[in-house]
Amino acid sequence: MIAQIDDLLEDHTDAEVARLLNERGLQTGADAPFSPQSVKWIRYSAGLKSLKQRLRDQGWMTTKECAVELGVHSATVKAWRRRRLLEGRTCNAFGEWLFEPNSIATCRSPTKTQLRKQESNDHVEPAA
Repeated sequence: MIAQIDDLLEDHTDAEVARLLNERGLQTGADAPFSPQSVKWIRYSAGLKSLKQRLRDQGWMTTKECAVELGVHSATVKAWRRRRLLEGRTCNAFGEWLFEPNSIATCRSPTKTQLRKQESNDHVEPAA
């Protein structure tokens, strides 16, 4: 069971892992359905890394880190993500996004000048 959870955590959040295990008809050791909390507990007790930790180990960056790296506002990073100029994915149940290092490098290329010209159109001030 631990190996199966470890494999699923390569591409899925705790909540997604719980849903997939439940869809497969599996249950916890207490004969209960899996929940995000039970997957988290299993991860902790078995020393398994979360999806977020795994992506961070591969160099994926937070929205704020990506904005600093690219010299733009975090709202611009979000706009670029929506326009699929940056590859990102949610990494937990809180909706936190991480961004793939190669797509960040692409935005640092000569086309970055073109992207920056669009920044004024994409820039949205965050709510206070």
